Amino acid sequence: MKPYQTLTYRGKLRRLAKLVRTALDAYGLGNARLELLRDAGNLLFRLVEPHPTPTPVTEGLFREGVYLLRLLQPGYQTPEAAVSELQWLSALRTEADLPVPEPMLTREGAWIAEVAVPFVPGSRNVSLVRWVKGRMIKHGVRPGHFRAAGRSMARLHDHAAHWQFAGRRGSAWSSTHQASFMPVQMATGFSGWLHSNTPN
Repeated sequence: MKPYQTLTYRGKLRRLAKLVRTALDAYGLGNARLELLRDAGNLLFRLVEPHPTPTPVTEGLFREGVYLLRLLQPGYQTPEAAVSELQWLSALRTEADLPVPEPMLTREGAWIAEVAVPFVPGSRNVSLVRWVKGRMIKHGVRPGHFRAAGRSMARLHDHAAHWQFAGRRGSAWSSTHQASFMPVQMATGFSGWLHSNTPN
């Protein structure tokens, strides 16, 4: 097997996809179909279970048996920062009732899975979230869409102002920074995406 550093870009992607396939065992999803969606530094994959186990429906928010897997770029952020992001995302879903992806824990109850294989140097961290139903609305946006987005933003601001956040990349942030910056960061998602169940 060729050394990882000598591979072409496509060759490295194929090698990393094999690493991700190994990581799926940590979530009990070894038989899931894997599709590379995007290389944005972090590699994003769509996972589809062939025979998903039925789970309680959450207002039709999630697509059953479909997940988004993120292979974290080495050196971009610490594992602690990645865990903090997932913990906040989980809190937004369970405490603020916002239509955001729900993080999935490993079979051992960890927020991220650390994976090391002989054919890729070092170890890599992987996170997994449930796939949210929805579509991009480019035409025919109605007042009801803006009202729904406004309600979501209000809950987002309220939650960020009170929730204790460890910070990004290992640095501790004050509650003032939590309340000001983090809602703006999340707002980019709400401004460009509206849930398909949004009323007209």
